[in-house]
Amino acid sequence: MFNNKQCRKRHSGFSGVAFLTRMTAVWFSGRTSDAQVGCLAGFTAAYAVYNAVLKPDLHIPVSWLAYVLATTYHETALTMQPIEEYGKGAGHPYGTPDPDPETGQTYYGRGYVQLVNRPILVPYTF
Repeated sequence: MFNNKQCRKRHSGFSGVAFLTRMTAVWFSGRTSDAQVGCLAGFTAAYAVYNAVLKPDLHIPVSWLAYVLATTYHETALTMQPIEEYGKGAGHPYGTPDPDPETGQTYYGRGYVQLVNRPILVPYTF
């Protein structure tokens, strides 16, 4: 594992323009929407701010950013925007038409990451 000084040195060479150019070419076949660019820029900025300002003594590896972006890419059907699960859980045990007896809701995935069912979803609802 790298110490803080090594991580900062490695991170300081990050180019937002190069990152966006590469992501556009590889993930989006050379064309991105404003929403996709906004998501990439937003998560990348949050990562940079967290490492530089909020937790400068505890560097989060760039692999974590890669994981967040890859999960968002897959779970949002490449839109990079929060979406509702296609089919709203149809065909899955959590998407049964019988609602939760306590809340009256049928749970299905939504958001950047398709959180489902009450024990998972409720803590992330605000």
